[in-house]
Amino acid sequence: MRGMGQQLPNGSWIGLLGVIFKKEADMSGVMVSMTEDRARYFDFSVPVTMDEKVLAHKWPRLESDVNGMFKPFTFELWLYLGLVFIVVCGAIFLIQRRELVEPTISTGTDESKEAKMIQWKDDNGQGMQERELPSKSLWYSCFWTFSAFIGQPCSWYLSGQSIKIITGIWLLLSMVVSTVYRSNLMAMLTLPKVRLPFDSMEELVHSGIKTYLPAQSFVYTAMMNAPPDSALYRLQKQALVHFEAQKATEGVLNGRHAVFTGKIIVWYLIHQGFERTRQCPLYIASETFFGAVAFSYAFAKGSALMLKVNPILQRLKEAGILDHITSNALSNVRFCSKFQTETISRPLELGDFYGVLLIYLGGMIFSFFAFVTEWYMHRNSRRK
Repeated sequence: MRGMGQQLPNGSWIGLLGVIFKKEADMSGVMVSMTEDRARYFDFSVPVTMDEKVLAHKWPRLESDVNGMFKPFTFELWLYLGLVFIVVCGAIFLIQRRELVEPTISTGTDESKEAKMIQWKDDNGQGMQERELPSKSLWYSCFWTFSAFIGQPCSWYLSGQSIKIITGIWLLLSMVVSTVYRSNLMAMLTLPKVRLPFDSMEELVHSGIKTYLPAQSFVYTAMMNAPPDSALYRLQKQALVHFEAQKATEGVLNGRHAVFTGKIIVWYLIHQGFERTRQCPLYIASETFFGAVAFSYAFAKGSALMLKVNPILQRLKEAGILDHITSNALSNVRFCSKFQTETISRPLELGDFYGVLLIYLGGMIFSFFAFVTEWYMHRNSRRK
């Protein structure tokens, strides 16, 4: 016998309910969900508890992240900042070129240096000035733009009202971006947040995570009969449906797949997982499905036994004994429910700084090759 039970097209039942339907058993030994379809063929005791269908998956752990230094902003925002950087760099270069008037090159008095002198309009457009200009104005424009963005000093070789306006706007933007970045990075380091793989059915379908559904269960039937344009219907592509409860339990606790079933079953998995590892193994998505469903004991239609069992269950409920038994049997669930709503913290590890260290190492290597290139070019110029 496998599964709670499902009605076949010929009207017969299989699974646990099939045994009761054939009157091979007087009642079910476990609680089953009481639905409208089942109520046509079976009698149910007074509701013992209420349950709802939920999604659950392995609780993600906080681990070191090489890309953590980029996480304060999204990829799209970094992309937009890169595009703005290119625009500002190009604008400074073009405006600088426009401000130039008949450049002339003169040799300085210092024998060890040949300085390039260039004539500029002054800020009022009257008269001429001579200033020393870097040999590569495009390189300098990008270098100044980048230096201003990261808040590092850089020599000023620019002139003109237009240049002052665009560089002033860029300095203001850089200050705002850098302040927000530092604030977000500090918040992420001091109060890290766990990013859940999904928290709704839509997110689950979009993630592509395999999801276990018990065969012949209420959720499986609902999935198969769902409208084609619904997220529940699209879940069929990633659904794992079988009867092997032990295999499904191990798969859920190890994070190989998610589970879509009753909340009481998920509570049981959380309790058992915490007993073994002393860690909360699963989280429950905030979205619930199908509302609250009554769980009762099933009886054959017209069974006289139900009339004897109902008073006993009613007295146990009114005395709070059933709730007390459930609470003791799932004692770890209360701790994990509190754990899920609290902020999780961990000490920083060396892996959290790998991203910064790699960028620093790349800068050192680039600086070394730049130094060797300058030394080589300077050596050749002196020979000539």
